[in-house]
Amino acid sequence: MFIGEPFSRADEKAVGFTVSRWMTDGDARFAGVAVMGVRLAYFRQLLAQFAGAGRSVVLLRRDGTVIMRLPFRLNDVGNRLEPQTPFDIALRTGATAAATWDATDRVERRFAFQPAGAFPLVVGIGTPIASLSANPALWLLLTAVCSAPLASAPLVSRQWRARRRACAPVPEQ
Repeated sequence: MFIGEPFSRADEKAVGFTVSRWMTDGDARFAGVAVMGVRLAYFRQLLAQFAGAGRSVVLLRRDGTVIMRLPFRLNDVGNRLEPQTPFDIALRTGATAAATWDATDRVERRFAFQPAGAFPLVVGIGTPIASLSANPALWLLLTAVCSAPLASAPLVSRQWRARRRACAPVPEQ
């Protein structure tokens, strides 16, 4: 079984890859090659159930070529993994899991890998390691947004009291 390079990479709806297999006859002699084209739209629909909520799904050839990634980006199709990254090492050694930073969206995820049957494909599903509440940038933004009204509260209170005094009826003498 051989998984070919992606084709029609310019069109998101037409992009796909080939699957080919060497065929033999009853005497184990070469009888031909069967080739089939598979559109990525099929895999996007099939694997979409695992994506979302910060998760990522990736379909890879065993040599590290990205067949598809969710969230989908056409530019990712056909890219090779960077050598010696945790993702690449896990794929080459047959590890079932790896933790790595996603270069696309800068999220650290723990990936679980599963070979796709007898095909030279691997599916990886990544779940964020840290939730949004553990993100320091989020806490800094939240602090800044909440601090402004709290810091201005005494000033607003003084202005409100001053207006109230100014609008209060003057007692008769």
